[in-house]
Amino acid sequence: MMPSDGPRREGRREEGSRRRRARRGAHRPEAGSDRDGWLTQVVHYGFSQVVVLSTPLVWVVYRTTADAGTVRTAAVVGCLVAAVVVGTLRDGRVDAGPPWPTVTARRLGVGDGYRELVGRVASFSAAVGLAVFCGLVVADGGGSAVAVALVAAVVAALVVGSLPVLAGHGRRGTAVRGALHTGGLWAVADWAGLFAPAGVDATVVGCLLVVAVCALVDLRPAVRREAGT
Repeated sequence: MMPSDGPRREGRREEGSRRRRARRGAHRPEAGSDRDGWLTQVVHYGFSQVVVLSTPLVWVVYRTTADAGTVRTAAVVGCLVAAVVVGTLRDGRVDAGPPWPTVTARRLGVGDGYRELVGRVASFSAAVGLAVFCGLVVADGGGSAVAVALVAAVVAALVVGSLPVLAGHGRRGTAVRGALHTGGLWAVADWAGLFAPAGVDATVVGCLLVVAVCALVDLRPAVRREAGT
């Protein structure tokens, strides 16, 4: 009789489970650890990343003159909340599903990390752009500045908080990210006045084109991988 492969397969499954738990643990430091504290994660990794990668959208906000006060209030709140969410997910002390997909020096060396950063230009721009759009809807309905800030905060938190879940390159994740990028671009184009018959700022159009290209770069690798399976 041939020996059963059942124990061997079970051992391989257990080993695979241990490796997956170890990888997740590498992204989630133990509570109480002083290494890369929460504030460092929020300020150094969260705020700097959101501000730098959202530079095209920040310029659009700066150049927008219609409802400028509401637009800038919602944009500032959206950026701040996005930074807090990024830092909190990176810190790992809050178990909110998949860990934040960090971009390491090794990933940058093989090129995939740069593609991840380019994709985040579109994702962060969509988060802040949708936050501003929803804030304007509240303001148009007679809402106060506090209501505008609260709505912008919630929208930015929901969009950025969903990014780790959508980081995979499955068909569903790709479709949702594509819808997010498209909705964000449409929202920004709306409140930035690109649908107005005249007076369109060429630099605003250029910034939105940059974000659109980043969105395509984010989606294209996923499409290629799926086509090859």
